[in-house]
Amino acid sequence: MSQFVNLAASHEINDKLLFSGNTYYRRIGTGTLNGDANDDFDLINPTLADCDGSEVNCSGLLNRTSALQHNYGLSGQLTFAGDLFGQRNQFIVGAAYDESRIRFGQTSEFGELTASRGVSGAGAFSDEAAAGLKGTTRTSSVFATDTLSIKEQLHLTVSGRYNHVKVANRDQIDPEPGPESLTGTHTFARFNPAIGLSWTPSPAINPYVGYNEGSRAPSTIELGCANPDSPCRLPNSLAADPPLNKVVTRTVEAGLRGNLRGMRWNAGVFNASNTDDIVFIASETAGRGYFQNSDTRRRGVEFGFSGSLTETVSIGGSYTFLDATFRRDEQLSAPANSSADADGKIDVRKGDRLPLIPRHQAKLFVDYRPTAAWTLGADVIALSSMRVRGNENGQHQAGEANGEEYLGKGETSAFAVMNLRTSYRLNPRVSLFARVNNVFDHQYYSGGQLGERYVNLQGGKEADEVATTFFAPGAPRIAWFGVRIDLEPQKRKGGQVDR
Repeated sequence: MSQFVNLAASHEINDKLLFSGNTYYRRIGTGTLNGDANDDFDLINPTLADCDGSEVNCSGLLNRTSALQHNYGLSGQLTFAGDLFGQRNQFIVGAAYDESRIRFGQTSEFGELTASRGVSGAGAFSDEAAAGLKGTTRTSSVFATDTLSIKEQLHLTVSGRYNHVKVANRDQIDPEPGPESLTGTHTFARFNPAIGLSWTPSPAINPYVGYNEGSRAPSTIELGCANPDSPCRLPNSLAADPPLNKVVTRTVEAGLRGNLRGMRWNAGVFNASNTDDIVFIASETAGRGYFQNSDTRRRGVEFGFSGSLTETVSIGGSYTFLDATFRRDEQLSAPANSSADADGKIDVRKGDRLPLIPRHQAKLFVDYRPTAAWTLGADVIALSSMRVRGNENGQHQAGEANGEEYLGKGETSAFAVMNLRTSYRLNPRVSLFARVNNVFDHQYYSGGQLGERYVNLQGGKEADEVATTFFAPGAPRIAWFGVRIDLEPQKRKGGQVDR
């Protein structure tokens, strides 16, 4: 459950000076309940374990988590519009402050894996799996940007932002700082510059080129889950971990965009190099893993278009080719990978693809307006296959290897889904809407992870652990409708409904 409140204001001081600002508050509360296999079951006893004073099968765990976040902040800026060196110029300077507070807790109850693949709780809890954390992240920023019209159609933009981030964590179970405690304070600071050049010889074409740098500090959860020896059930269990570095991204982009006979279009290339990117590494147990710094790169090309074919028909679409790869050699823990060595490690080479990122993404939509008040629409989203977590080296194969059985090819299949929508405007303020996602109820997977299987297809317990590919199912067909009320109604272009 979440609540969000935002207040924005602006004031024109004179014809060349404008002040604007906003403040916000967001509350997010989440809770989870998951049944999992007990990793230590075979270490305690191959059949039974005394969990609560009686002979109870402890092959499973009921993991419960709760998290409550309070986010708030404010920002303000001054905009100066005037001439510089006899040319049009706009200068913006401002500052911002953001604060996030989180309280997190987790418990693990011993239980029995049932034939229906559920877990029946035994009333006894694991002390080792318990986690409690309070974290506060404070971010102070100052920024400035200047856009100078070198010529009537040539514009140069230079900007910069300085961020100072302080993350303070307090372990609720072991509050004193130490090797086994989450308590600690981490500080990150960086100045991020940017520069861009845009040329507009005509409305039909607008070449542009730019370079920018960005950075972010690790979150409370990421800092609390960075130990390969204590993988987490995210966003849940936390452990005493080595500190993570801040992520720094350097992006170069160039392209063309414009408006041709009412059709907006764009084509571009981009290259984003990440130093100390925070990646999630899967452990042998499904749903567990840890965060680790690594160098990565995302580069590709993108195309898009949208506009009106006629007064009643609008279309649009986009395509992105994204090459997301590791940029340095790594040795990662992936014991459920068929190519892992005796220690459960795999060698990831520079150029291997990042998991859970499709190389091809395409979207297409069409809207039809039978009347001025009624709009019908459809869209299709298609994604190519993705490597699952644990198969970062791309060498996992199904079958027999090293005397063990491995199931699944270690990647998802490509898929496409269609969605339908409609809206009818009763008056300028009130409209009705309806939407159906995944119209054909297509079964697809949005992600996956290599892990150990403890339960067979019949619901019984495996005699031996079997390495398999766990998939995250995509959303099934879902339909909803409602009423939209605009307190400040604005004219919708072309009668298009929200996508």
